[in-house]
Amino acid sequence: MPRKTAAGAAETRHTIVREARRLFSERGFADTATAEIAAAAQVTEGALFHHFKNKRALFEEVVNTLAREFHDEVQAVGHREQDARPAFLAATRAALIFSQGEEYRRIVLVDAPSVLGSAVAREIDSRFGLDLILPVLRALAPKGSAEPQVRALALLVLGYLNEAAFALARGDGDVDVDTVMAVLERTLDRLILT
Repeated sequence: MPRKTAAGAAETRHTIVREARRLFSERGFADTATAEIAAAAQVTEGALFHHFKNKRALFEEVVNTLAREFHDEVQAVGHREQDARPAFLAATRAALIFSQGEEYRRIVLVDAPSVLGSAVAREIDSRFGLDLILPVLRALAPKGSAEPQVRALALLVLGYLNEAAFALARGDGDVDVDTVMAVLERTLDRLILT
């Protein structure tokens, strides 16, 4: 019996997150009420609050879910390549494209910094982003490169990609994925591959 209860609770939680994600994507955090999420998930508000302390905690779970999907998708693209450099470039392009999907753009790029605060949003981004970037830059770095230098470069690349994703989401006229990739490739050549 306890297994069935645990499985049911997990399924309920999953349904709440799925419906919250859909509504946050369609309406944004501010315009989505917990009563609407509960109704869409076919649970009571009490059940929703049993699983999540408040709407912000539910939103943070949605952001983490999207960040995990982003991580898994980008990593899968990178693993299709045999060598570190093409893997990094393919994964980076996939990251920029994924970040422009409507759900990710609205929830992670637009709402997360204001709802969660910049410190929490950055922590989530760094946790998933650096996990993708650091191993590849370690592989690309010349033998004997100091770890602090590689980590500093990873932070630089993560910041560059984040700002590029924000510019793409805003529709900045002179910024497109091909331009961002060309600049990144030239920068890598100068900073790490020479």
